[in-house]
Amino acid sequence: AERVREAFQASGIAIDDAMISEAYQQRQEEFNTPERRQVSQIVVDGQAAAARSGDMVTQGKSLDAISKALDSQIIDLGAVEMRDLPEGLAEAVFKLPAGGTGQPIKTALGWHVVKVGQIQPGRVRTLAEVRGQLEQDLQREKSLDGLSELANKVEDALGGGATLEEAAKRHTLKVVKFPAVDASGRGPNGKAVADLPKSDQFLDVAFQTDPNTESPLTEVRNNGYFLLRVDGVT
Repeated sequence: AERVREAFQASGIAIDDAMISEAYQQRQEEFNTPERRQVSQIVVDGQAAAARSGDMVTQGKSLDAISKALDSQIIDLGAVEMRDLPEGLAEAVFKLPAGGTGQPIKTALGWHVVKVGQIQPGRVRTLAEVRGQLEQDLQREKSLDGLSELANKVEDALGGGATLEEAAKRHTLKVVKFPAVDASGRGPNGKAVADLPKSDQFLDVAFQTDPNTESPLTEVRNNGYFLLRVDGVT
């Protein structure tokens, strides 16, 4: 059986500063933590109720006092980002200071009187903070690209008439021979065969492959590719 792993390619790939900088720019949104605000509100109907609530805000009345005066329930929205709120309301909420109560804002749902509680500032992780992650991700990405290219070359060699051993030698790959093994991974002595690839697919493919025949090149998720030949069946 021939086993090709991601690590085979990973060690020879150089990731430079330009590649890391480009990846950082492309993934900028991923490293941006937006500002979040604790918001509670009441929603009232009609211009008269809105005007009354606005007067009470000007007088410094609390949201609790306004809700009782207007017989309106306080709704706790929790910690929200700007994109969580309707247009118009969002801009007003994110201009208020912590602890501030704003003048009524009209939306399709009615007139909103909102109070802002705790503010969690937004931040952007710098390139220096995420450099290690970016380098690792790029290494993996390039490794997978190289692995796929290598797999195609092996398939081309076999398609051109090369034996499994010849294809492996041509691309500096190791051929591993396993003794008799059953469908559960055990040998004739009932013990597990050592060093079998850690993939359920490997034995499934082996037991669907005819004697003296090579299997298709099979991809194993997160672990590369394998290709095997069944040399005999007992």
